[in-house]
Amino acid sequence: MDRVLGFTCMVFDASLMKTLHLIRHFKSDWSGDWSSDFERKLNDRGRSDIPVMAEKLKHAGADPQAIFHSAAVRTTLTCQGLLHHCNWRNIPVQSVSEFYGAGIGEFMHFIDHLDDRYSEVMLIGHNPTMTDLINYLSKARLDNLPTGGWAEIRFDVASWKDLRPKSGSLVELDFPKNRS
Repeated sequence: MDRVLGFTCMVFDASLMKTLHLIRHFKSDWSGDWSSDFERKLNDRGRSDIPVMAEKLKHAGADPQAIFHSAAVRTTLTCQGLLHHCNWRNIPVQSVSEFYGAGIGEFMHFIDHLDDRYSEVMLIGHNPTMTDLINYLSKARLDNLPTGGWAEIRFDVASWKDLRPKSGSLVELDFPKNRS
């Protein structure tokens, strides 16, 4: 605590906070003749929703220091679209093949090994895992994170290894069709 003009105030230490952005890929194309689910691209609505969510992310002050996404085509396109529309430059971006089909256990293992120099990280993946992670890491009870949906969860910890079930605070939850 510090004293400023006679008032006692809490000093915020960003090194003791971690922020996780969880994004479900945008609406994918089911009409194509894809040889596999992995290769599905975004449909017209998915592509048009990216700038909408990018504005919401920018307005909320999202500023990830690293982005990790599933190697599936639709999550890769989601990541590329957000990078472009949010004007995020020089952010480390990594495609993670293990995210496709991964459950909570695999994601928690990945999060547990994140570099603690990153205080704000974005993960882009698939349902049901994105919804499950929100429910697992925060006190929220969400039935379904819609396509293009975004959740921001904050943790009062200094290390990613210290994340525990229900230990995060869900501070943002939004999706393209949410007009509020």
